[in-house]
Amino acid sequence: MPYSLKLKDKKEIARDTMAFYFEKPRGFAFAAGQSMRLSCPGVSENKTFSISSAPHEEELVFAMRMRDSLFKKALANLKPGAVVEADGPFGERFVLHRDTILPAVFIAGGIGITPLLSMLSHIAENDIPRTVTLFYSNRRKDDIAFLGTLKFLVARDKCFKMVLTLTKPAESERQLWSDETGYINKDMLERHLNDIITPMYYISGPPEMVVGMSHTLEKAGVHLERILTKKFSGY
Repeated sequence: MPYSLKLKDKKEIARDTMAFYFEKPRGFAFAAGQSMRLSCPGVSENKTFSISSAPHEEELVFAMRMRDSLFKKALANLKPGAVVEADGPFGERFVLHRDTILPAVFIAGGIGITPLLSMLSHIAENDIPRTVTLFYSNRRKDDIAFLGTLKFLVARDKCFKMVLTLTKPAESERQLWSDETGYINKDMLERHLNDIITPMYYISGPPEMVVGMSHTLEKAGVHLERILTKKFSGY
């Protein structure tokens, strides 16, 4: 269904990463983890973005790495009050499973954190008794989007655990960094999870990361129906 979204604000939330805050249309409903397709004034193409905000929040938030594309340049130049056209929501599969006894493992690479942030915020707001472990990979510390919000959610909910990892930290960062370094792999999962076979996995990020992690989990014995993926390509 088409909607007109009015821009309220925009902020830099990490290196070369912006979040755009829009007024939520009256009556608009979506499930945490879903996406919308946006059309920017003056640009013929449209792009699909995950909704970073949770269903209970008053705004619709979309975050993205600011690459050198006509669409993103146009979006970045919008002033508060400007209107973009949107369609959706889409993505009925990449949403939270119903069985709250079954633990969830979120694996995010870069801006792939966006649908998972929506899920985490939704769980915390509704006091859903669900164990969640987030593995979040970035190149450098200043690439970590929504770090403050994620730390707040982890501190608020004792069922949440977050594992941050940097794949290419600067030497000065490496000396001060107390979390993980390197790519997320089976060994890292086993260090932080009591059981890597049972959980429901949500993998969100660059295609090569999503495919690689899916294969890793399959080889470890995780059933395919417990691996949900969302690829962020060309963004």
